[in-house]
Amino acid sequence: GDHRDLHSFPTRRSSDLALERQRGLAAAKLAESEARLRQAVLSAPYPLMLHSEDGEVLMLSQAWTDTTGYSQAEIPTTRDWARLAFGSGRELLENGTRADFEIRTKSGEKRTWEIVTAPLAPLPDGRGLKLSAAVDVTERNQLNEEIRLNHEIVNSIKEGVVLVRAEDGVIVHANPQAIAMFGRAYDDFVGTHVTAIEATAGDSGEPIAPTIFNSLSRSGTWSGEMFLPRRNGDSIWCSTMISSMDLHNFGHVWISVHRDITEEKRIRAEKARLEEQFNQAQKMESIGRLAGGVAHDFNNLLT
Repeated sequence: GDHRDLHSFPTRRSSDLALERQRGLAAAKLAESEARLRQAVLSAPYPLMLHSEDGEVLMLSQAWTDTTGYSQAEIPTTRDWARLAFGSGRELLENGTRADFEIRTKSGEKRTWEIVTAPLAPLPDGRGLKLSAAVDVTERNQLNEEIRLNHEIVNSIKEGVVLVRAEDGVIVHANPQAIAMFGRAYDDFVGTHVTAIEATAGDSGEPIAPTIFNSLSRSGTWSGEMFLPRRNGDSIWCSTMISSMDLHNFGHVWISVHRDITEEKRIRAEKARLEEQFNQAQKMESIGRLAGGVAHDFNNLLT
């Protein structure tokens, strides 16, 4: 006879039902997780691509399609994306890597994207899942290039150029010519207040900074000559022009261009001294001729 416990059958069926409930809950949680992932990818404020390791594009964010102009139907694989965006077979990056890509949108516009690719949990069919995120760095790169060119231009000018932040009067940049002209180290010069230059209106030692500040506040410009003491103990004369300007990397600044005119002033002073001597000699010669003429006339009278 069969001595199996009849109560064991309902128990096994209860276990089966419990297992089915657990599987149902797991499936529901998986579906909820997938829905959240889909919503997160679709609504991301930056371009996102969800794709398998063999290149199938599973999902694109709205930002990706809006920026590129290509729909997901036009990009079924990463190879199709490479063909449309790069005009070549260049693929996306390996996991965990980052690089700049120049892409071409559907309208023909060229943009620069910084793309990073990271692995996710594998798909149910065992294929690896990847997420590629892009940041449009076109404007940033253009700005960096503009800043680089500005630095090159400033540093290549033969005159000394000093940039002073208008907000607080702090020196924010000086080209090599200015550093050599003022005889100071870059780190001891940049970051200090502009009054550290200790410029005066002349040998009298009267500070010229108040005059310059007043002119800049009224008209935004100033030009003139200033007397500059150097760290090595000597001094130079500079012909200086200052104007205000807005720069991306420094904000509102005063740009001062300094030209060393020490030798020019020495030559002008020497020329003025010689001219004065020449004028004095001419005066003495004129007086001599006059005296000679008077003496001659007096001799004639005596005769």
